[in-house]
Amino acid sequence: MFGLFSGKKMISLLNTINWIFFIILIILDLANVFFCLNSSGF
Repeated sequence: MFGLFSGKKMISLLNTINWIFFIILIILDLANVFFCLNSSGF
């Protein structure tokens, strides 16, 4: 039972890290678009 619990905890931790990376990627993508637009002179 204890092994199963720690396994579930590990999975939820990986899930959280996954979401954080996903959000960071989206933010970087948006920042990239804004920088490109600014340097184009829009």
